[in-house]
Amino acid sequence: MKATTIKRAGIISLAVLSLILLYQNSGMRDELRQYRAAEIYLAEEERTAEDCLAYARTLGRADDTLSDVLWLVAAQKGDADAQSYLGRELDTYPPYRPNRYSSIKDRGPKSEKWLLAAARQGNPKHMETLARFYDYSRPDDKTARRQMQLSAFHWYREAALRNNAYCMYQVASMYRLGEGVEKDLAQAEQWFNKAEAAGDQSAPGGLWLVYMETGRKDIADAMLKKGLEEGLPWAVHIKKAQEFEEARQRWLQERENRE
Repeated sequence: MKATTIKRAGIISLAVLSLILLYQNSGMRDELRQYRAAEIYLAEEERTAEDCLAYARTLGRADDTLSDVLWLVAAQKGDADAQSYLGRELDTYPPYRPNRYSSIKDRGPKSEKWLLAAARQGNPKHMETLARFYDYSRPDDKTARRQMQLSAFHWYREAALRNNAYCMYQVASMYRLGEGVEKDLAQAEQWFNKAEAAGDQSAPGGLWLVYMETGRKDIADAMLKKGLEEGLPWAVHIKKAQEFEEARQRWLQERENRE
């Protein structure tokens, strides 16, 4: 009875292993088929980056391997959108995500290199993506972290000079905090004003902080009051933060009194 059970278990295990190998082999055949399809498509005639992107977008996620190859080819041909796409989707781009490019035999350069290639073509949106890449990278090494901040500030500023409102706000914030650049509240105020004029809805909150830090509490209070009357998100957020801090201070005082 025992021998029969062991024999059945062995047969089942062998069957499962065979199915796994069959699945893997079929997957490999399918991947080779897709690569072959890409090779045929690209070999039919000289394909431009636009051709590759148009074809990749029609595929969507239905044929990931072929789609990925086409994005890669478009990036190699110098298309900024494709370069930025690769930079964002590679697993080295924070926040970390599963690597979709494990099927590509030669993954090529990492995220930074693709994002740099895209940003250097002058599109402020691609500059913003690269700046975020540096900004979100927080290596443990202080020197490396400082270099990341310097690079983030550089590309935020490049995009801000091209009227990117979000990047104007980031430049102002970095001036206010002294991250990636020497702290300069006058510069921070100027850039927050530019960001607000360009339509960034968080910029008034940054201005409020600058006014508080430079001793202009009367202007800050009037600004906050007006923002609350209009129900603006930045003002509501500041008010809630103030209330939380007041509650925390009361709790600390009560605990101190009890002790």
